[in-house]
Amino acid sequence: MSTPNSHRTPILVSLLLIGFAWSALCAAEPQAPKPGEIRCRPTWACMGINWYVGNRDDLARPASVAFRRKGRQQWRPALDLWAHVYKDRMMFSGSVFRLAPGTEYEFRVTVGAGGEKPVTRVVSARTLDYPKMPSRVVRVPTGGLAAAQEKAAPGTVMLLGKGTYPAVQLTKSGKGGAWIVYKPAGDGEVVIEGKTEIRADYVWLHGLTLRDAKNAIQGSHKGICITNCRISAHYAIHTGRGAENYFIADNRLTGDAKGVFSFSGEGVDFGSSRGACGHAVCYNEISNFADGISYGRGDIDVYGNYIHETVDDFIEPDYAFENYRIWNNRCYNSMCGFSFQPMKGGPWYMFRNVNVGTYLHAFKLKDITGPTVIAHNTVLTKSSRLGQGADILRGWILNNAWLRATPGPLASGGRFRPELNGARVDYNAYGTGGGEPWSGVNYKALAQKHGWDKHSTHVGYRDVFQEKVTVPAGKPYYSSKLKGKVIPKDWQFEHYLLLPKPGSKLIDAGTVLPNLTGPYLGKAPDLGAHELGLGTAWYGPRVWDDQTHLVYGLPKGWRKTPLTAGAKLGDIGCPDAAGAKVLLTCESPRIFALLRIEPLTGEARWRRAKQIVASDQGAQTPVLEFQDGLYMRLYRKGANATLIAARVEPDGVLTAVVGCRQTDLSAARLAMFQFVRSLVR
Repeated sequence: MSTPNSHRTPILVSLLLIGFAWSALCAAEPQAPKPGEIRCRPTWACMGINWYVGNRDDLARPASVAFRRKGRQQWRPALDLWAHVYKDRMMFSGSVFRLAPGTEYEFRVTVGAGGEKPVTRVVSARTLDYPKMPSRVVRVPTGGLAAAQEKAAPGTVMLLGKGTYPAVQLTKSGKGGAWIVYKPAGDGEVVIEGKTEIRADYVWLHGLTLRDAKNAIQGSHKGICITNCRISAHYAIHTGRGAENYFIADNRLTGDAKGVFSFSGEGVDFGSSRGACGHAVCYNEISNFADGISYGRGDIDVYGNYIHETVDDFIEPDYAFENYRIWNNRCYNSMCGFSFQPMKGGPWYMFRNVNVGTYLHAFKLKDITGPTVIAHNTVLTKSSRLGQGADILRGWILNNAWLRATPGPLASGGRFRPELNGARVDYNAYGTGGGEPWSGVNYKALAQKHGWDKHSTHVGYRDVFQEKVTVPAGKPYYSSKLKGKVIPKDWQFEHYLLLPKPGSKLIDAGTVLPNLTGPYLGKAPDLGAHELGLGTAWYGPRVWDDQTHLVYGLPKGWRKTPLTAGAKLGDIGCPDAAGAKVLLTCESPRIFALLRIEPLTGEARWRRAKQIVASDQGAQTPVLEFQDGLYMRLYRKGANATLIAARVEPDGVLTAVVGCRQTDLSAARLAMFQFVRSLVR
């Protein structure tokens, strides 16, 4: 496998050999980095790594990365860092994915290979601790946020009585690990009308309904959590001047676009090039805005979201710098998909996304200044193509299923500018009607020169997906005259999952990308967003269970059931439910899911989690690791199929046992895997 920098001419690495320093920062560049300095920027699930250099020649060698939990012996490979230059910023940058929250890691970065002695440094950094509700509770029966804030203190959950209340400025701060939480008491809906301004750190809004004609939530502070809320506004969440470590999860955000094409109105807006870093926007449903998620400075994770019927862009990292990471999102029907308008350096990562029904561009290319990894995506449009298409050929485009429903190229125009890293384009399934995927740039000659598409294939949308796909009857187009007009319904696709069809050209046709591809069952990864037999990622809001303090997805037809009902489920493999936390059931097909927590501390947690899925007896899959510290395996136990998952917790191991009749597995498998994959954090 080639590395990001393997096409460059060998040049002596100079400034990397001297002046080395390391710091793990999450700040808006409080001081200019020095050549040789490494800065690590954590989120809950990823780590961004930037190694700054003094001159352009220092970027001439590949920079490989390996990682491990601190104190462990075995190193695990990750993707190489990418060389890039933006104005006076010269660095190697990249990300490590699928990390466990609240965990100390070591990262080994090696620059140089081949004829020169490599330079290796090992640095340590800790991922962010997953938010946890405080145990102290104060009830506020009346008065809403205003009355609650008067009594609030760090490490307190303020329980608001039902009712409709005016919005206020929240000026009282919590502390790291000790949020001030505002949530309903459970006696009915709590509605906040107007703009809620957050002018404090470590404030947590949970389970509220917030409404405003313009901007429901605005704030530019640190450690803000917004979870399980229903938010309706023109701008639902806007950080204004920028922010640090926002955790936005499991909300339903609804805009006011009403299908009218415009460029104004955002679900989540982090401000162009603003703020520090370290945000996560995950497991939300976002619809009816111009743009679903926008902007930010960089080191932002966007995953598990269900974004649909936006009128401009699904996601626009516009104006961001390095390490914007977009994965496992399910997106339908918008003028454009993922936007580069502009990009300030890179790399950006877009992988395992479902991107369906863009009318103009699946990727909007206006100003690309650095590398992008576009991998394992399923893209389906009726007739759209990328403008300035060759501009995107400056990173990796691998393992994608990228199809039009009508014959024609996927992209046209633009300039091929590989610059520092070269480009790698291969292992893709193109749906163009048999023609070249890029037009207007002599793509055939470029592919021959650079060795692209040696393993790619051409497919038709009717042949590769399990669902029968109906193509919209309308004829999408873009014109400035569309502004202010309702986008026709007959431009829009249904919200298909687009699971790969067994035996199709998508199966086992990909290549492994270390730390990014994730688990797969065949001889090689499948092309597109989904792996055959592993269901799909969980998309959209999950359940926040106030009784058990667990968060999990609830597939269609499933419900929470009293633990005593487990005694009647022994015939499909349900264990004794005594001491368990949650029992979920489905009637047709009959499925159960039982969750329990085993108290443990330290390294014993990791050993126990691996031990739970270690047995090979009756195993129908290998151990599946969707995230460090989250292990799954499917077993056959007599007449039953049992899917077991084990996740390392701060104070123990969470175990999920999910089962059905083996004869029902084909009907139950999708929901079973969606459920256990909702445990990814």
